[in-house]
Amino acid sequence: NNIKLAPLYKKTGPLTNLKYKDLMDLLHYIPPAHHSYFKSLPHTQTGED
Repeated sequence: NNIKLAPLYKKTGPLTNLKYKDLMDLLHYIPPAHHSYFKSLPHTQTGED
């Protein structure tokens, strides 16, 4: 039984500034080898969204 699913989205939008800030607050739970990935995620730069 090999089920193939199509991607739900073709492209994702940026994270809101608030979600990005929350991710940055959780970095101490993530191994340092993966920090650059999370820090490079696209996110909005203004306001709390």
